[in-house]
Amino acid sequence: MGELKQRVLKNVGYNLTNTLILKFGAFLFTIIVARLLQPELFGLYSLALTIGIIAIGLADAGVNATLIYFVSSALGKNQKSMARGYFSFLLKFKILLSVIIAISIFSLSKIISESIFHKPELTPLLKIIAVYIIFQSLFEFFKASFYAIQKLKYITITQSIFQTLKLMIVSILLILGYSVFGAITGLLISTIIATIILFIFFYKKCHFFMEEGIKKINKKRVLKYFSYLLIISLSGIFFGYVDIVMIGALLPSIEVGFYKAAQAIVFSVAALLSVTGVLLPVFTQLDEEKLKTMFQKTFHYSAMVSIPAAFGLIFISKQFIEIIYGIEYLPAAIVLIPLSLLVIVQATGSFFSNIFAAKEKLKWPAIIMIIATILNITLNYSMILAYGILGAAIATVLSSYFNAISLGILARKKIGIKIQFNSILKPMVATTVMVGFLIWFNGYFGLIFPLSIIEIILATIIYFITLFLIKGIKLKQ
Repeated sequence: MGELKQRVLKNVGYNLTNTLILKFGAFLFTIIVARLLQPELFGLYSLALTIGIIAIGLADAGVNATLIYFVSSALGKNQKSMARGYFSFLLKFKILLSVIIAISIFSLSKIISESIFHKPELTPLLKIIAVYIIFQSLFEFFKASFYAIQKLKYITITQSIFQTLKLMIVSILLILGYSVFGAITGLLISTIIATIILFIFFYKKCHFFMEEGIKKINKKRVLKYFSYLLIISLSGIFFGYVDIVMIGALLPSIEVGFYKAAQAIVFSVAALLSVTGVLLPVFTQLDEEKLKTMFQKTFHYSAMVSIPAAFGLIFISKQFIEIIYGIEYLPAAIVLIPLSLLVIVQATGSFFSNIFAAKEKLKWPAIIMIIATILNITLNYSMILAYGILGAAIATVLSSYFNAISLGILARKKIGIKIQFNSILKPMVATTVMVGFLIWFNGYFGLIFPLSIIEIILATIIYFITLFLIKGIKLKQ
């Protein structure tokens, strides 16, 4: 267990570094693009990119998660030949899917732009996005390969290069006046370079995947596992991006810009607080008791940091938007308030998905995801028509919590995974004390930028002191 713990901590460290680079870089990139394009054009950019992300999700359809599970499981049993078989089979499958989806987006770009979104200016952007889909899909596949073999260092290096290139190239193109076209083109160029670099790393450090003598794999078992992940993945794609898509179809581009600005903050904070990205390869190699122990510890950590972060973000939403994006994006502040609650569910909810994936019990999670997706689509459509982007935010939050709570109940019944009540209760108590301080501070001093920094520091200290006093922090594990 000691060796495993050391490996997990090492990978968590790399994952944290990678996440910091990826999310901070992506967030900084979003800020620069948002400021240089202004809300309406930023909304158009965000809509084009969202369509691309959905297409990449379709091109993946669970392939990456299937790769991580089977390759890590085979390597855990010292079956390198079997791991090569899984890798080869899934790589071919991934390339085929990516090319088909890319050609479809390119061919249908005009129909998608004009008939669905009523925005003809989207057409040339989607043609560039079609090429981006192929390279980004391959980039994500090789990332998944490094996750499977638990060599996260090379992901971190490549992400650093990618984020730097993206910031430089896109910023230059925007400053030169190439507007949205420049932003999308710069994204494509940096992705191509990053994919080539990551492949070189993979070829040099994971050459055993390229060796001859591939052992015959159980394709039926792979496809059965993949079939459930396909349902979960496709539902997850629509679940995750239906808000942006529906806003783009029902409202002007500027509303997409406001919503995306708030969403970017929430997703960045949630990602920084989550450690679940490294856990699936580890979960696959644990017995029942060790799995439950690791789940409890990691869930406790996520709840401990995500709950105060979410409520803290609510209190500084208006000022945060103004400082980061500028006064032009202030309408995004009202959206940030409900969306902040997603920090909790995004940082903790994926634990349950990883548990089910590790146990090859994906039938019920697939059913829950389908129900949650239908709920999300229904709520978004009705609430966007009634309340605009605020309605989209509320609908997304409600659907997300339905999905997470349902998975938690299911994990308890089907796998015996129980959440310790104190893992949620004690952070909530400490958060209540923190919120009380924030209310007093804001009432007495008001929201002044320099004081806000002091306010955040003091609130954080008060939270952890309170948590320590009520024994919500375990110094010895």
